[in-house]
Amino acid sequence: MAIEIPKGPASLRGGVLATSGTFYLLCDHEDAEDDELVVVWGRRDGNRIPLTGLTDLEEIVSLIPLSGVWPGSAEAAAMTAEGTVFFLTPAAATPDPIPGAGYNRAGALDLGRMTTLVQAGDYLFAFGFGGQVYRRTPTENWQNLNVSSEASEPGYDPCFYAVVLGKNEFCFGGIDISRDETTPEMEAANNAGDADLLADLLLADVRPDRTALRIYDGRWRTLDFDYSGAVIEILPAPGRTWYVFSSTGVVWRTPDFLAFDEVVALPGRRYFFDVKARDNDVLLLLGSGLNLLEGGEIVPFDPPLPSIESAYVSISPTVGAIAAMFDGGVMFFDGSRWARLYPIFE
Repeated sequence: MAIEIPKGPASLRGGVLATSGTFYLLCDHEDAEDDELVVVWGRRDGNRIPLTGLTDLEEIVSLIPLSGVWPGSAEAAAMTAEGTVFFLTPAAATPDPIPGAGYNRAGALDLGRMTTLVQAGDYLFAFGFGGQVYRRTPTENWQNLNVSSEASEPGYDPCFYAVVLGKNEFCFGGIDISRDETTPEMEAANNAGDADLLADLLLADVRPDRTALRIYDGRWRTLDFDYSGAVIEILPAPGRTWYVFSSTGVVWRTPDFLAFDEVVALPGRRYFFDVKARDNDVLLLLGSGLNLLEGGEIVPFDPPLPSIESAYVSISPTVGAIAAMFDGGVMFFDGSRWARLYPIFE
């Protein structure tokens, strides 16, 4: 790694806790531009987490722990907006560019920024704007499953944030983003220099974004799910059903992705800061509080997540432990109590 990191406390923008107990964290840097971050690793030492850098400054858009068949090759993975995936171990951050992904680098399909990494079973999925969907396994290279324009309604491009293995297919959730399209009337108004008419035509053509749910079983199929907001997570629920979580603070339960029953609707425009599965539990980060989704109701986690001077940005559960990240450090739950840990460059 070429970049020099000053010694002292780290400022965090997220992170994950691997099954080995290793933390992989996203840190600010004084030389960063725009949304650039440094990926670092560390292990708990008392109330500190001594950190070691793994990458140069990168525009990291997603960081996840890996489980199942993956830890033999990497404990976590991070992805840049241009579609380079870094497979992370304490020894190295191994880059793996996704062919065609991104918008500016050589060979990109120029469909837009990448957004999200998700593991579903043995598959690692990478999502991006413009209907980008790529997947791979530890032994197979990236496969392009991008949603074609023929599989989308005209004027909309899907962007996914969640995927789950259903009964015999994968179900993807996200948002259908309205695509700006120039009509002959707009071109005529623009050529004529009629700014008022062009503005009226543009406003009349505005369509709201909408929730996206699609099935992939070798071909793409759109599900009938007409709601506002994005699907941010899909998790297994009791009785061979699934929970579908919305960016608007609504949770539905479905047995087949055809019928949906509302389970929770947060009041007052509240929303989920983070949603994670932990064994058979569903953890919900709501502002500065940690909660469980139990029997269709939200109940506080016991013991409560301690209050801090800022907001928590993410949670990362693993076997017997939970890490809650915030800009000044990590709150760590060891199965019985919470302890504040201080990430530091030594």
